[in-house]
Amino acid sequence: MNAAQTTAKANYVAFETMEVGQVRSFGAYEVSEQEIIEFAEKYDPQPFHLDHEAGEASLFGGLCASGWHTCAMTMSMLGHRFEGTGQFAGLAWP
Repeated sequence: MNAAQTTAKANYVAFETMEVGQVRSFGAYEVSEQEIIEFAEKYDPQPFHLDHEAGEASLFGGLCASGWHTCAMTMSMLGHRFEGTGQFAGLAWP
């Protein structure tokens, strides 16, 4: 077993062992208003993702990033967190 495989085995966490309310840290990502609007224009053009006034009039109370956008950012952070460990979000790969 090489060093990467040993590290992966030591860090492996199976999904079925996770408990409700358990917290994991994957880093931070600062999102600019420009990035929120650019993503929305291209992939999710709902008014509250595109315009401050529309966002204020919505249940969000302001400009809001798309759920698809937040999911993509989370996947990026997960990938970087587990990069080189032989695992990704609790799933092992060969």
